[in-house]
Amino acid sequence: MRTYLGLIIILIFAFCWVAPAAAQDEGKGIIQQYKKALEMNPDDMDANYLLGVSLLREKSYKEALPHLLKVYPSKPWDAEMNYSIGLAYGGAGELQKAFQHYLKVDEISAADARDKHRLDLAFYNLGIAYQKEGNLDEALKAYQEAVRINPEQVNAYCIRGEILYQKKDHNSALENLMVCREKNPESKNVNRYISAIYQERGIDQLNQKNYTEAGIELEKAISFDPTNETAYYYIGYMEYLSGNYEKTLAALGKIKKTEKEDMRKDISNMFYNIGAAMQKKEDWQGAITAFSQATEINSANPEPHFLLGYSYMKAKK
Repeated sequence: MRTYLGLIIILIFAFCWVAPAAAQDEGKGIIQQYKKALEMNPDDMDANYLLGVSLLREKSYKEALPHLLKVYPSKPWDAEMNYSIGLAYGGAGELQKAFQHYLKVDEISAADARDKHRLDLAFYNLGIAYQKEGNLDEALKAYQEAVRINPEQVNAYCIRGEILYQKKDHNSALENLMVCREKNPESKNVNRYISAIYQERGIDQLNQKNYTEAGIELEKAISFDPTNETAYYYIGYMEYLSGNYEKTLAALGKIKKTEKEDMRKDISNMFYNIGAAMQKKEDWQGAITAFSQATEINSANPEPHFLLGYSYMKAKK
C-alpha cells in the first residue's frame, strides 16, 4: 500500500541563554581580565564563575565548563549555576548531562525556570540537538519537558508530533499536531501530517473491509489536505471495490494528472474496467466518461481510444 510522503522540515536553533545578572560584561576584553586574575589565584571562585558565564556568552561552551564545574560544589542548589552548566554541557554536546542540570533548575525554582531562564526553550533546543544525533527517544523526552514547563511552547508540540508520526504512534502524533495547529495555524506541514495520519487510518480500515469507517477517515485526510492524491486514490479504489462507479470516477478524476507513474497506471486500469462494465450495461454515456478519463491519463494506449470511439458511435455521437 502507498503511504503519504510528508516533508520533515526541522528548524535548528542555536543554544540560547539568559545571562545571570552577575555575569553581565562589557565585551570580550573582560574575559582576559578574568583569566589574568585566575593566573594569580586559580582557586578564586568568583573569577572562575564570572569567566565561565562570560565564555558562555561567547558560545565557548567547552572552555566554560571547567570553570563552572570548579564552582559547582559550593553552589549545587543554585538555579543559575545549574542553568549555566546545563547550557555549557548542551553546547559541548554532552546532552544527557545538560538534561539533568536543566531538571535541577526546575526542581529548585519552577517559576524561575519558566519565566527567568526560559527553560522550555532550553529543553526545546536540547530536543533539536538530540534529533541531529538521530536519538528520537531522547528528543521526545526533551520536547515533553519543554511543553510541561510551558504549555505554550508551540514548536515543541509541532516537532514532537512529527517524530511520533515517524515512529508510527499515530494517536499521540495526532494529539500533538492538533495542539500545534490550534496554537499556530501557520505552522508548516502540520496539515499534511494530520492528513497523512487520517489517510493511513483509512487504509487500515480499507484493508479490513470496513468501508464506511475507511471513507470517514479518508475524507478527513482530504479535509486537512485537499492536495492529498493518495487519499483520493483510496476513496476511488474503495468505491470501485464496492461497485459505485460514478463515485469512483468522481474521486479519481481529482488526480488524473498525477505524476506518480504507478498511481497513473492503476487509475487508468480502473477507468478502463469501469468503461467496460458500463458498455456491458449499455450505459454508453457512462462508458464515454470512463474511457475519456482513461485516454486522458494514458493517451499512449490505443485501446481506450478505440473503445471510446465505439461508445460514441453507440451513443449516436
